[in-house]
Amino acid sequence: MTTKDLLEELGEDFKKSLEELSFEKAEKGFKKMRDVEWSINLNTAPKSASVSSFLQV
Repeated sequence: MTTKDLLEELGEDFKKSLEELSFEKAEKGFKKMRDVEWSINLNTAPKSASVSSFLQV
């Protein structure tokens, strides 16, 4: 399947929203998602696997 086929299958609304997406907005969303994932991982990791234990030499 080509990109053109995929865009046709997803429809005009998807194509339009994709064209309106700016790099800055996508980057900001990615950073926010990354921060949330880090927060979840740090809050659910066992105490023995804390970040400070990885940083000790």
